[in-house]
Order: sequence, then C-alpha cells, then structure tokens
Amino acid sequence: MEGTEWYFLVDWKFYVLAILLGATYKLGFARKLPLLKSLIVYFVLVLGAIPLYALMVFGLPMIPALAVAVVILLIARFRMKKSA
Repeated sequence: MEGTEWYFLVDWKFYVLAILLGATYKLGFARKLPLLKSLIVYFVLVLGAIPLYALMVFGLPMIPALAVAVVILLIARFRMKKSA
C-alpha cells in the first residue's frame, strides 16, 4: 500500500455522511462562533460520523435520512426568509 493516500482508504459514503452532517448542523443549529471553535465543532461532527457510518454498514439508511433532514431544513429556512 505504499503511495496510497489516507483519504483513499475511507469509503466515499463516509465523506457524504460527514458532509450531510455538516450541512444539517449549519442549516439547523449553527451559531456564529469564532473560527477555532467552528473547526472544533466540525471535527467533532466528523468523529460523530464514525458511529453513524457503522450503523449504515449494518443496514440503516443514514444518508437518505440526513438528506431528508437537509431538505426539510432548507425548506424551513427558505420559508422563514420569505416571511420576514
């Protein structure tokens, strides 16, 4: 495995899961934080993606569930801006 980069060793579904977790956090729960605190929050989100990925391996639909959550949060955000 010489010459193989570490990011090729992780399945692409993990990256999708981490991105959807970040989007869900940003759309629904994020507050204005300093840069270092934001980086820490997103790092913890990536760590939290590990057990969710394990659940996904055992057959739970984590990516579709998070995709639905992102869509619902986008609709809610759009409606809040439209009414304001």
